[in-house]
Amino acid sequence: MPVMTTEKIGIGLGTKEFPAANMLRAFLGEADMPIMTVEELSCNLDDCTGEELGFAAELLMKSGALDVFMTPIQMKKFRPGTLLTVISRPEDAEKLTELMLRHTTTLGVRRKTCARTCIHRSIETRETRFGPVHVKISNSSGIERCKAEYEDVARIALEQGISIRDVIKELKDCDGATECAGQRKESRHRRGGVCCNNTPE
Repeated sequence: MPVMTTEKIGIGLGTKEFPAANMLRAFLGEADMPIMTVEELSCNLDDCTGEELGFAAELLMKSGALDVFMTPIQMKKFRPGTLLTVISRPEDAEKLTELMLRHTTTLGVRRKTCARTCIHRSIETRETRFGPVHVKISNSSGIERCKAEYEDVARIALEQGISIRDVIKELKDCDGATECAGQRKESRHRRGGVCCNNTPE
């Protein structure tokens, strides 16, 4: 059964006689988190330099990977190694597999299909005393979360000569800005924004 908000449940016993119980249960609901299919590509590496791994990861992201991450692992003969994992759209899997084979020292790439549940999200621009800030808003099960985009927070930190932590605190301290660091709020209460100067929606 998909992840959904159940609205109605119906149970029917039917009219025919069977040796076992003849019962059907139906669910009616709304799937507020769509499910998509992704491919997980991975390989173990113990003879690849940090420069090669960094270059490969950056190239994979630029070539359409949804995510790339590296995990420290222990390999045979007790040698330290790295597990390189790439999350890919199905249509990009072959291309990204070829890049992994070309730009790392692996002799093979494992591949498996995964179901991925995604929360609805959108990007809005909010006016702050630092200027426009892009904000990612997500909604799941009636709970909204709001977070200022990293690139804008980093830009403000460089322009103002302060730390990223101070920028986030400044945004949080503004009226209606308590969600800018990722705090959650019931969606039935509309947000005023991420900043002091925002006009409530």
